[in-house]
Amino acid sequence: QRSNRNSEKYLRAAFGATNPVLIKPVHVYQYKDARSKQGKTTANRDLEMLSHIFTKAIEWGVVETHPMKGKVIKNSTKARDRLITDEEFDLFYNEYATPMLRSYILLKLIMPLRKGDILRLKRSNLKEDGIHAHNSKSGRPIVFEWSEELKAAVSKVLGYRKRPVESVYLFCTQKGQPY
Repeated sequence: QRSNRNSEKYLRAAFGATNPVLIKPVHVYQYKDARSKQGKTTANRDLEMLSHIFTKAIEWGVVETHPMKGKVIKNSTKARDRLITDEEFDLFYNEYATPMLRSYILLKLIMPLRKGDILRLKRSNLKEDGIHAHNSKSGRPIVFEWSEELKAAVSKVLGYRKRPVESVYLFCTQKGQPY
């Protein structure tokens, strides 16, 4: 959302007062070139948002044609080629991570699930035989059997939870809602 708000700010500044019907591929390329000076990935995110805006504009009858579809090419970006080192991980974990984040990291290292799948875990997922989770990618349920490490991680999750409102979620906001 933060990235989208940032893109929106720049897109409004560039195209906000322009009639969408008048926007041509050349204008999008000019925007891409100017924005790419701040970063190619950032410019690509802006272009993705602009493309989505035009898709919706067609759906709502605001414009007839999509000025970007098949005409505007995003910047090529290099994939990440470096993983964090053990020292960097230790520094982050021990010096900067909050108790909630540390407990999330411990659980994530044991249970290789997507972030949302872990953040949606409830106390009711904690069963006698292990943690019953849902894999959102495959749609299948999965059971992580109890181990000493898993018990310790869950204990830390439950231990950091000093909230004014009790929640059914293992990871929750101050109001008890899931992240």
